[in-house]
Order: sequence, then C-alpha cells, then structure tokens
Amino acid sequence: MTIRTPMEEHDITLIRHLPIQVSEVFEQEGGSVAAALKAGGTTVEYLRQIHYRMPHDQFRAMLTFCTEELVKPEFGLLVGTALKPLSFSSLGISCLASDTAVLALQRLSRFATLLATGAKGVLDLEGDCYVIRLRGARTQYTSAEEVDLVASSLVRLVGLTINEDIKPVKVALKRGKPADPSAWYHIFGNRIVWDAPETSIYLQKEPLQAARLSANEALARANDDYTQKVIDDLYQSDFIRRVNEKIALHLPDGPPNQSQIASELAMSARTLQRRLKDEDTHFSQLVVELRKNLAVNALRNGSRSIAEVAFQLGYAEHSTFSRAFKGWMGMSPQEFVERCGS
Repeated sequence: MTIRTPMEEHDITLIRHLPIQVSEVFEQEGGSVAAALKAGGTTVEYLRQIHYRMPHDQFRAMLTFCTEELVKPEFGLLVGTALKPLSFSSLGISCLASDTAVLALQRLSRFATLLATGAKGVLDLEGDCYVIRLRGARTQYTSAEEVDLVASSLVRLVGLTINEDIKPVKVALKRGKPADPSAWYHIFGNRIVWDAPETSIYLQKEPLQAARLSANEALARANDDYTQKVIDDLYQSDFIRRVNEKIALHLPDGPPNQSQIASELAMSARTLQRRLKDEDTHFSQLVVELRKNLAVNALRNGSRSIAEVAFQLGYAEHSTFSRAFKGWMGMSPQEFVERCGS
C-alpha cells in the first residue's frame, strides 16, 4: 500500500486559464506578459497546452509579482472580476446552463478540484443566506491576492448566472484589511470581515433559487460528465503530468536525464525517483511512454511528417525512430500513417 504524504504546495496545481487571465489583465494594466510569465516560471508554450496545469507556488509568485509591479494591491480583484465563464472551462459552461444559481454553486463546490487541486467549496444554507466557504489543502498557502481573486470571481460568476450585478450580504476574507479598502467595498459591499479564519461569501437566497429561462440542464449534465472525467484523469496522477510536461519540452534536444527534470521540479533526483515509485513507474518508462503517445497522436492527425515527428521526439536518425515505433505498434511509422488515412 502506498502511503500518501500531506499535499505540499508544489503538488497543488491550477487550471491554465487562471495564469492566462492574470497575464491578460496585467497587460491591460500596462504590464509585460513576458515579465509576468517569467515571474511565474512558465512560458506561452506551456499555457497553450490544453492539459497544462500551473503549480501553485509558481502561480502565487506570478500573481504577487504583477501586484507589486503595478503597485496595485487590488490586482487580484481586477483579475477575479475579469474572469469569463470559459475561465472555469467545462465547469463554467455547466454553471451557466444550470436551472438555478444554487445548482451552479453546488456544481462549483463539487468540482472545485478542476480549478485547483486541493480546493474545496462548501455551500451551506443559513437563514436567508447561502454561504460559500472556501476550504481545502490549498487555502493554507493562499496569498492575499489569491483570496481577492477567488472571492471576486465567485461573486462575478453568480452575477453572470442570474444576469445581474450582485452585492453579497456579507463577505469574510482570510486576509488583512488593505490601507485603502474602497475597491473591496465596491465589489463586496460594506459588510466585510477582515482577517477571517476562512473566506466565506454570504448571498441572499431568493435570487439564487429563481428558475432561469436560459437554463439547459441537459447541457449542464453533459459538461458535468466531462468535468468529472478530467478530474479523474487528473487524480490518476497530477504529479506524473507535471513530470511529462517537463520531459516533453526537452525531447527535441534528446531525452533529458532524471537529475535535470528533478532540478526543474525543485527536488532531488532521489526524491523524484521515490515519487515515481509511489506511482508504480520509473523515469525511463515515462520517457518511452511519452515518446510513444506523442508519436502516435502526431502521426494519427497528420499534423507533421514522419521526419518532423522523429526530430521533435529527439531521435537523431529516422531509422532509429522507425525501429522504436515498430517496437511499440508492430508496424512502421509509414504503415501506421497509411492505415490512419485509409
């Protein structure tokens, strides 16, 4: 039996739409996207990968950099209020298609780990209010800017769901009171509890219970199924995904060694080896499986020639790639391409 250790910050990852939104707002405010991505230790190439998830410590560094660079303590609010439904991926579509805003919030609580591993939302009914409470492993590492981003994005999502701007009845924020809180009062209203033990948002229940004319529960449930599949795949091993992403970037120069990838993941080679053993795999196996999967996908969709695929996967000789591919698939790359096209 594998013993799981408590979730560390670098094990927590966020959906790629969040750093994308941060960089876009930073640019709108006069900042440099390149500088923001550098601060977060990521690249445009990473963000373009649809399955990419950003480690939490890198996201926190990126968000803090943008806030300090612009000298705008309210930067997290700017990002949160600029988020679009698709910023929440399939979960955003489910929320907007829900019969009521309550159902949307229930979905958001249920699938919170899509947005950030370790995230947990709790929805309670207290008197005349629904209360959204933000909990989970991630909250112990959350910065003030992130508290602002998450709380303001939730308020925005609820507003989009009921098609009107709303002000919460009360908001409790797990962050200190800023020197000038006017931007916070503008978004959340005047009843803000600062330095709260957890972030909570209190919303009047009647608007959230009202049936929505534009609802489509069939669409919402279809996206629920997709979201659950994404989460299931994620939890098969988010760590393996991160290792594969690092390996993939190095493949054109030849397969990287284990020490190189361990260094980029901010851990020792021994720790990487142990973590991979916990996942019932090892480094060389990951490299082989990644090369195979990338080759099959590229040749199947016909986006690159066989020679280009071989080069991108780090094979110096076309013949070496052909032998490897035949070992994986029982046929040459050319035979595979012809079968896919027939």
